[in-house]
Amino acid sequence: MLAMLSVGMTPGNAGGRVTINSGQHVVLQSFALFRLRDCKSLNTTVKIVKRPKKGKLWLSDGALDPADGYGGGFHSNRCNGTNLRARYINYRAPKGYRGTVHIIVRAPAFKNGRNQHYYVKVR
Repeated sequence: MLAMLSVGMTPGNAGGRVTINSGQHVVLQSFALFRLRDCKSLNTTVKIVKRPKKGKLWLSDGALDPADGYGGGFHSNRCNGTNLRARYINYRAPKGYRGTVHIIVRAPAFKNGRNQHYYVKVR
């Protein structure tokens, strides 16, 4: 059985709305895909479907501990303390910009590979 660990902008919301200041950086979503039986990290791909018209969007690699994720122990806490390979979706608003950007990302780790929409309001 596979599990996905997700840490987003708001608890329980994989994709949504956030407000940031001009020039600020935000991690829109971070996630890891892993096997429950042995806590082994699995590779997953991320496709940027729609880039923001303003600002910079990029993907980065890192680590996540299941203890930091949402879901209240859906994996029986077996993997807590394990650093899982993770992907981070990052956005930086340009200095002086005001407005809202729309970003769409797709990953197999999201529900059935559906698109996730992010709306970033920059003030």
